[in-house]
Amino acid sequence: FEDFVKECVTAQGVSEAQYSIGRCYFLGQGAANDYISAIEWYLKADAQGNAKAKNDLGVCYLNGYGVEQDYAVAAEYFSKASEQDNIESHNYLGDCYYNGQGVEQDYAKAVELYQKSAEQGVLASQRSLGYCYGNGKGVEQDYEVSMEWYQKSAEQNDPESQYHLGQYYYDGKGVEQDYVVAVEWFTKASDLGNAEAQNILANCYRDGVGVEMNQAKAIDLYKKSAEQNHPYSQYSLANYYYEGKDIKQNYVKAVELYGKSAEQGLDEAQYSLGVCYSQGQGVEQSYAEAMEWFLKADAQGNANAQNELGKCYYYAYGVEHDYVQAVNYFRKAAEQGHSVAQNYIGNCYYEGKGVEQSFELAAEWHAKSAEQGEIGALNDLA
Repeated sequence: FEDFVKECVTAQGVSEAQYSIGRCYFLGQGAANDYISAIEWYLKADAQGNAKAKNDLGVCYLNGYGVEQDYAVAAEYFSKASEQDNIESHNYLGDCYYNGQGVEQDYAKAVELYQKSAEQGVLASQRSLGYCYGNGKGVEQDYEVSMEWYQKSAEQNDPESQYHLGQYYYDGKGVEQDYVVAVEWFTKASDLGNAEAQNILANCYRDGVGVEMNQAKAIDLYKKSAEQNHPYSQYSLANYYYEGKDIKQNYVKAVELYGKSAEQGLDEAQYSLGVCYSQGQGVEQSYAEAMEWFLKADAQGNANAQNELGKCYYYAYGVEHDYVQAVNYFRKAAEQGHSVAQNYIGNCYYEGKGVEQSFELAAEWHAKSAEQGEIGALNDLA
């Protein structure tokens, strides 16, 4: 390592040598990883105006490497390096302004800095500009310009940008809708391990959108994405195990996956987990546990969960009979167009359970349910 130091001083000059030595300590190359020693050398190089040292000091303060994390100090170092046209610092300082870390949040300033860096080929800034233009952050929303920047970073094999390009083609934003091209971009991002792309590509194979339907391929992609803790993939894969469609039925595995997704707040998974507990599928039956999950899903407006909660109070599943509560939950689901709940609330009006009896309102709710083909409502109207 001493020979390397001498070589650096001879070949690069003192400032660059000091920076290079700091970099070696930072990365653990040719010397043990030592952030404190790295900072010592960066400070020496910084004292001589080395922009790269300033940038790396900013990184240390941003992440708490060898020093106490301090966003304000990090932003100060990035600002000094940016003034010397350090392209990485343009990007880092842009992130600081975008996230309001160490400086007052300013999307327009972030875009200005990303632009400087992106034009010099920095992938992260190109991606960030794509996002800013796509979401109208600091600039007027413009899907076409967004696509241009995503295209540049996607060509550098950035999976997140490839996923976003696929999404634009899938949704027809900034470009004519083209599912086939969307699948091509999703595939590129998926092959690089992007969980979002794996999830939506699995959807495409499951539903035959932009590609020939292939359930085995869909399951394989859901597994890859689920392993990265993607909640929608966990939920979709759980559905395969629950239904035993194109894969051996396994309620225990379904419950495991519903649980992982539900813990991340996905209301569909919370509802499905509640069903498993209420039916004793893959777990010991527990109406109390089922209601807990139904209530979590209800808090997010899930109509299926609201209908199940109505049934719990209507039939006294795990709770005492309470027709008023049953009607409240049935109504919440019915007003979202849930046909079964519409039929139930029609029954409640017909029987005067939880509401004042009204044959007229019963008929109205049964009619709404019947319009959606609900057999029970059709029979009630017959």
